[in-house]
Amino acid sequence: MRTDSEEVIRRLIIHSLLEDLNEQESRALENWLKTPEHQDFYKKISRREYVRCKMAGLELSDKEKARERLKLNIRRRIVRYRRRRWWCWAAGIVLLLCMGEGVWFYWRNEVKQTDQDLAERLTDSSLPVIRLASGKEIALNRDSAYNLDGGFLLAEDGYARYEPTANVKRADSSQYNEIRTPRGTDYKMILPDGTKVWMNAESVVRFPVVFPTGERRVACDGEVFFDVARDSLRPFRVETAGNVVKVLGTRFDIRHYEDEPYSAVLLSGSIRLSRGKHEVLLKPGEQAQLMEERWVVGKAEASATSWIDGYFLFDNRSLEYIMRELARWYDFDVYYQNAEVKNYHFTAWFRRNASIEEVIEVLEKTKKIKMKLDGKTLIVQKKSIQ
Repeated sequence: MRTDSEEVIRRLIIHSLLEDLNEQESRALENWLKTPEHQDFYKKISRREYVRCKMAGLELSDKEKARERLKLNIRRRIVRYRRRRWWCWAAGIVLLLCMGEGVWFYWRNEVKQTDQDLAERLTDSSLPVIRLASGKEIALNRDSAYNLDGGFLLAEDGYARYEPTANVKRADSSQYNEIRTPRGTDYKMILPDGTKVWMNAESVVRFPVVFPTGERRVACDGEVFFDVARDSLRPFRVETAGNVVKVLGTRFDIRHYEDEPYSAVLLSGSIRLSRGKHEVLLKPGEQAQLMEERWVVGKAEASATSWIDGYFLFDNRSLEYIMRELARWYDFDVYYQNAEVKNYHFTAWFRRNASIEEVIEVLEKTKKIKMKLDGKTLIVQKKSIQ
C-alpha cells in the first residue's frame, strides 16, 4: 500500500529530474539531502532513470512522456527500498531526493565524459574492458554508466545492466560485444533478458547486441557464473571451447582456463552439456569435467563456487594449484626455487579481500614453505629444517 509520504517523495523526484521544482520544493529537498543515505539513493536513482528514458528513446525535454515513464519506475524503486528498510520513514523526512541539480549535472557530465573520453582509456590494465561490435574498446568503472554503440551499460545494485537502445533491430543479433576481466578483477552484469553473469578474474564473455527471437546464445572463457532468467520460448546456450551448455532457467558455474580441464557445476535447475556426440545431464549439486573428450560426473566440491561467496576454499589442493588461483586474483607471477614444493598439499580458506601479505603469512605458518614477494613475482621455496 502506498503512503502519502511515498507519493510526495515520488513527485519530488520526478520534478527534480525534469528540472521543474518550484522554490518551496527545492528548499525541502535541500533539507532532506542533509542525510548522506538520502543523497546516495537519489544519486543512484537519477542515473538509472536518466538512462532508462534514453533507452526508451525519450528526451527529458519531452516532459509529458518522460513524466509517465518516471512515475512508474520511481514508484517501484521507492517500494523496493522501503522493503529493504534502507531508510527510515520518519515524520517530516518525506521529501526525497535532492541532490537536484548537483547530481543531475554530475550525471550528465559523467555521460558526456563516457562518450568523449572513456572510449580512449585502454591503458588501465586493472579495469574490465568491453569490446563493442564496432571494434571500439572501453575501460569499465563499476559505478559508471556508458552510452555504447546500440546500447547502454547502467550500474544497478552491484551489477552493470546492459540494455539495447530502442532502435536496435533483431537483425543486429549477429553483432557481438565482448567483456574481458584482467587479473585481480571480477565483474558482474545483467543481460537484456535478465540473466545475471558474474565473471571471475581473467575471463571473457561474448554476447549479442540484441538477442534474436528464438534463442539466447553467449560464449565465455575463464570462469563465469550464470543465473539464467527463465524463458521457455528462448533456450539459453553457453559455448566454451567447443562445449555447449543448454538451459532454460538455472544457476551454474563454468570454468575453462588453459591450464585446467573444462568443468561445470550446477547449483539449481538442470543443464545439458554437449561436446560433439557426447552429452550429459547434470542435477543440482553435481559437477562435470571433460577428461579425454568424455564427461566425468561427480558430486560438486564446496570449493567450486566459493569465489562467488567472496572467499577461496582449498581442500587438500597442491600448492601449484593454489598459486595459480591466487596469481589470477592478486596479479603476480610465481617462481619456485624448489620444484618439489609444487606438490605440497594444503587445506586453506581465505577471504578474497584479504591482502596477499596476509595470505603469505598463513601459508608460511605451515612451516613447509617460505615466500617472498619481489615486486610482482612471488618467490616460493622449501623451508629448511632447523
